[in-house]
Amino acid sequence: MVGPPSAFRRMGATQPAAGAPMSTSKPTPRAPHPSIAPTPPGAWKPGRALLRRAVAPIDRFLQIEAASGILLILAAAIASTMA
Repeated sequence: MVGPPSAFRRMGATQPAAGAPMSTSKPTPRAPHPSIAPTPPGAWKPGRALLRRAVAPIDRFLQIEAASGILLILAAAIASTMA
């Protein structure tokens, strides 16, 4: 059976029954990024805050590097077609 992707199911959305009108409600918001997840019970809150502050620049750097890598691949593809 063909169905929606698993990410759609994780958001808590369900498929309407056959012949049922489509819902006009807003979709369920996505789960927060794991590095900024809420503090689990029993965790030391200052430690979690310190970890978040330490991980945030690394996370940002990796996002920028990924975008830079994609642009570099595109530039290389364009250069190779022009050569």
